[in-house]
Amino acid sequence: MFDSLEKITFWITDRCNLRCKYCPVKKSTKTISFSDAKKLIDILIKSNRKRIYIAFSGGEPLIEHKLIKRIIKYANKETIHKKKRISYRVITNGTFLNADILSMIKEYDLQVTVSVDGSRRTHNRNRVFKNGKGSYDCVKKNIRRILDTKSEVDLALVFDIYSKSIVQDLDNLITLGAKNISLDLNIYHYNRGYDKNTYDGFIKKIAGWYIKFFEKNKKLPSVLRLNRLLARSYDYEQFGIVTRKSFCKFGAGEYFCIDENSKVYPCFFYKNKKEFSFGSAKNFDTAKYNMFRVMNLSFCRDFKKCENCRANKICDKNICPGINLFTTGNSFTDDFTLCRSALLFFDVSNKVWTRLKNDKKFLWLIKKEPREKIII
Repeated sequence: MFDSLEKITFWITDRCNLRCKYCPVKKSTKTISFSDAKKLIDILIKSNRKRIYIAFSGGEPLIEHKLIKRIIKYANKETIHKKKRISYRVITNGTFLNADILSMIKEYDLQVTVSVDGSRRTHNRNRVFKNGKGSYDCVKKNIRRILDTKSEVDLALVFDIYSKSIVQDLDNLITLGAKNISLDLNIYHYNRGYDKNTYDGFIKKIAGWYIKFFEKNKKLPSVLRLNRLLARSYDYEQFGIVTRKSFCKFGAGEYFCIDENSKVYPCFFYKNKKEFSFGSAKNFDTAKYNMFRVMNLSFCRDFKKCENCRANKICDKNICPGINLFTTGNSFTDDFTLCRSALLFFDVSNKVWTRLKNDKKFLWLIKKEPREKIII
């Protein structure tokens, strides 16, 4: 039944030492139990996948770093003779770090994503401690400590199209030493209407920043999503390869999320929505899971609606039923929310491609960019 299971996200705890102004998580002291975590790992390692993934999120997951270490040790012990590759990632606010955590990161090659909203001024506008003090200086110091422990760290930036400092914010993330920068449009702003001048100005800023960075350094800036889109532009122009559109396999047997109450969901977007829970780690509702899986696999969007879209050939958007639920109240009613985000990134990449596609160094670098999907 779980042959295709590939990834589990452990929502370790709702506890957090920050009070970010845009965070929807209701803070509590609840934490997942180790015994329930083991049950889900047992299911994961029985899948037919040769490579599996475990992610730790929250709240601030590193508050429960001792529990995370126990989970990793158990997973490693159970997979050692099963010829499986297992990768771990923690998504953290970067403010909770000590010697034990650094040792764990190094020992288990734990991939780390730190949320940083750009420059000190931008970051401290929203990401604050309980006392209202900005967290930037603490995050910056801890990123350096992580980089002293391992060679790479990924940084995630949540932005708003009305941001006036996006160029400075991107520059700052490069300075901090990011291997990869994840750019995410604030989900709560997806449906806000943007006037053309604001939209065009934002596109010009990011594209201009990318072009300037390349021309100065003769290397690609580490903005993963833009580099993937540019690689698709290369594949399309050189070989006529059109990106295949798809939708997230939430609840279709590939991904699970288990929350701090040990409730199992298709993904974290469904957390606290009882009607979408597959029960708990101890009492898994197999019948409901199977019903949900069939419903998911039968869901198909009419991609003919995409045919006249300017981004159609290289669009990087997967349909996200979770965001559909967030915006329309129905997982299977696509309001094209993510299209607005996808078009923004397409327009940036198209502007960069038009400017740099005749540069031999640029083409050589883009040709080397990986095309495979990112799971963790």
